[in-house]
Amino acid sequence: MKSPNKNPFNHIETIAIHEGAEFAAAHGMVGTPIYQASTYENNPEDEFHKIRYTRLNNGPNHLALNKKLAVLEGAEAAVVTASGMASVSVTLLATLGKQGHVLLPTALYGGTYGFATEYLEQLGHTYAWIDMDDEKTWEKNLKPNTRVFLIESVSNPTLLVPDYKKYLAFCKKHKLVSVIDNTFLSPYNFRPLELGIDLVVHSCTKYMNGHSDVIAGSVAGSSIWIDKIKTMTNLFGGVLDPHACFLLDRGIKTLALRVRAHNQNALAFAEHLSQHNDVERVIYPGLKIHAHYERAKKYYVGSGGVVCFELKGSLKQTEKFLSSLKIPKIAPSLGGVESLIGIPANSCSGKLSQKEKLALGITPKLIRFAIGIENIKDLILDFEQAI
Repeated sequence: MKSPNKNPFNHIETIAIHEGAEFAAAHGMVGTPIYQASTYENNPEDEFHKIRYTRLNNGPNHLALNKKLAVLEGAEAAVVTASGMASVSVTLLATLGKQGHVLLPTALYGGTYGFATEYLEQLGHTYAWIDMDDEKTWEKNLKPNTRVFLIESVSNPTLLVPDYKKYLAFCKKHKLVSVIDNTFLSPYNFRPLELGIDLVVHSCTKYMNGHSDVIAGSVAGSSIWIDKIKTMTNLFGGVLDPHACFLLDRGIKTLALRVRAHNQNALAFAEHLSQHNDVERVIYPGLKIHAHYERAKKYYVGSGGVVCFELKGSLKQTEKFLSSLKIPKIAPSLGGVESLIGIPANSCSGKLSQKEKLALGITPKLIRFAIGIENIKDLILDFEQAI
């Protein structure tokens, strides 16, 4: 999908700083101010969709951010939401229509898994689990009312990479809406819409903002789909407040610089782990030993800042290792400038059953390390003292 941006300066570093600023410029300010207002003056002849009201996602901060997100993704339009889960849930509901059916990969973020298993059927929809590397499961689970096929660019926390050629061919053949959660990579590492995927969602809480101080989400795609998703977001109330818009806008300005550092640190750390005698296994798409290394190399600028690994020894020893680290904090989330670490079986994959976790390789000892932009020598030194 072609971006509507006509600015000749098309590099991501420039776009991230300047795009959309004209919507919120005031009094010659270089930075975008915070328009902390709920209500705006309107003309008496304005129709409903032209009314300026913050809950309708059309304040100056929203307009600036939506434009920036659209151009970053190479999309016709984009909309910011109150969280990543708001983006996922509203996108699914908008694309499923009435009594729709969605295909979901078994390796899936726990929040999306929870929304599907706990609420989709209550809302009149159905779903089926498929194996991303087994097309037979795709065909087997198709129904006459299957309308959507949602995937993740890098699965959380198993770090699998889809076969996009097969995925897109399947969606086109069966006229399915293709939706991808690109949270783990960001538009710097991967722009799914350029391959032909219909909609891309993000938890902007992570790499897009990058400073662990905002909860936000986004959806980008065609104007037709974004209009529907924006309307649903407005009616459900999942709209981001102006101050959070300001913080996210500010965070995006350093997206390219930060993600490059995340990529470099994660690859160096993963390579160190892969040669370590105390490491049982390491998972990172940027390593040649990864099953999907060639896919990652083909489609991605970098493989992101998340490395998963398992130490030799007992669970108690793994827990002692985590508590001995000095730099990373034991905390959920990822994508911030600081390193975070934890056990996904107890956090992002907590809603899966023990059987489901083990089937995916999510053992009680599996560690997810969301590597920040600290000096890589310090991160490795900290690992060594903790081990």
